Amino acid sequence: MSEDPIQPYLEALRNLEVITRQVEHVVGEIIKGAEALRDWKHVTVANGKTSFPAEALRNSINPDNWPTIQQLAETLSEWHQSRRAVENAWNAIPRDRRFGLQPPSSF
Repeated sequence: MSEDPIQPYLEALRNLEVITRQVEHVVGEIIKGAEALRDWKHVTVANGKTSFPAEALRNSINPDNWPTIQQLAETLSEWHQSRRAVENAWNAIPRDRRFGLQPPSSF
């Protein structure tokens, strides 16, 4: 008996949800830093060896929260791979067995 094709699809969806949360966290940290930099005259960088004047103390960017460009690339690449796995798992489900399942285009 062959494996149920619905189970791999559901697992691929769970994996996509996990990596989506990871991407959203990484991107959120970058966006927070970018928003702070809009008022760059009043931003400091935490955990550094550089001092800042008092007027720059309104906002702080913590570089420990920022991903490296390699981490960003890997996270985005993993999301795309996960998305492709969802599509492949969906395509492996016979059309008559898809009833009640959300298609990958809705994610």
